[in-house]
Amino acid sequence: MRYEDSIRQIKGVGEKAEQRFHKLDIWNVGDLLEHYPREYDEFHDLVKIADVKEGEMAAVEGVMACRPSIHTTARMKILSMVLEDETGRITVTWFNMPFLANRLKMGTRYILRGKVGRKNGKLVLEQPKMYSKNEFFKQVGRLHPIYPLTAGLTNHAVEKAVSDAIGSLEGAAEFLPADLRKRQNLLAYRKAIHDIHFPKNQLEYRKARKRLVFDEFFLYQAALQAIRIKNYKPSSHVMTQDKRLEGFVNDLPYELTAAQKRVYEEIEKDMTGGMTMNRLVQGDVGSGKTMVAAAASYVAFQNGYLSALMAPTEILAQQHYQGLSRLLEPLGMRLALLCGSMTAREKRDVRERLALGMVDLIIGTHALLSEGVDLPNLALVITDEQHRFGVAQRATLSEKSDHPHTLVMSATPIPRTLALMIYGDLDVSSIDELPPNRQPVKTYVITSQLKERAY
Repeated sequence: MRYEDSIRQIKGVGEKAEQRFHKLDIWNVGDLLEHYPREYDEFHDLVKIADVKEGEMAAVEGVMACRPSIHTTARMKILSMVLEDETGRITVTWFNMPFLANRLKMGTRYILRGKVGRKNGKLVLEQPKMYSKNEFFKQVGRLHPIYPLTAGLTNHAVEKAVSDAIGSLEGAAEFLPADLRKRQNLLAYRKAIHDIHFPKNQLEYRKARKRLVFDEFFLYQAALQAIRIKNYKPSSHVMTQDKRLEGFVNDLPYELTAAQKRVYEEIEKDMTGGMTMNRLVQGDVGSGKTMVAAAASYVAFQNGYLSALMAPTEILAQQHYQGLSRLLEPLGMRLALLCGSMTAREKRDVRERLALGMVDLIIGTHALLSEGVDLPNLALVITDEQHRFGVAQRATLSEKSDHPHTLVMSATPIPRTLALMIYGDLDVSSIDELPPNRQPVKTYVITSQLKERAY
């Protein structure tokens, strides 16, 4: 049996069971083996009846102290008996299992394991399983998998299917080199798959989890590096260094901070270096990320190219449009706004201006991704609050041109090591100082009555 085989190949999985597995997005053997337990039921040693606690799984040993009784309700039959040890008594109940009454005998000693509940103020052992001594003590210390389920699919059915699949699995290829596994103290892949489902103890579980977590991060990083290599191409939009940027800087109402200048120089180096830029700029609210992005769009304008800025909400897009219009239009740039709430006529007018090359910076929301929006001569894509967009959305905007430069802005504070992991396909720049005399950012929670005032 191989990873790609249908789960119908697993013994005991018929048509109905297959449909139920499909509801869990399990289609083949590989999907099943990666359907990891959500938790484990750990078998602990026997406890005295006086020590059982409500809400816990408990195993007790005692003597049946009275004859079993069956109580019938409209929905079920409830079988009850009393188990006794030297420390006390506890009522034991089974639901819809009246046949057990014939197996229970007064004065006989039993080992029962189940969930401790409470009924009428007294502790009750509910729906326990019955074990022989040898059977029970073989289980002590073991972890039993508990899986995410769907209607009609029992934990036992999933556990059995996983066990059968592991037992007959062929070709579970090991893709990590032996020296890497040794250096990182990682299990072999096949053993990790077995032990994540059926660990003998906590140590085996932790080792299996370590290997599989490593795999996830390793493959994620490999995918990001593949994207990075794919995107690292000669640029179709090489910018030339233009001293006219000094006019942009001189017209600002304040001087750029040292951090803004440093980050802009990194961006300028990318845009003029001959390769496509893919850069993340992060910094606190008010640190001046938008000003750096505006400078980059101005350089694109000076080189005869279009820039696009995509924001996650219409309010933010409108704020960008209003602020950047005041800054850039006096320098000759033509700006336009495209949002989903605009009328059909307004959208058509913006699309026509774009098609005629009458826009230098288009600002908008997801509306920029629409099929009917053409962005000719697009050389710079700026996305604000990147964590609000998926990678696919960023890619869709970039695909509207031939490998445009990409600038991603985020105010979410991300440690550099984490940024390199999450945004491994991007170079990372940080604006780590605020402009002088900057008003402090204040955050409020307001009711709907103050919505207009907030706007």
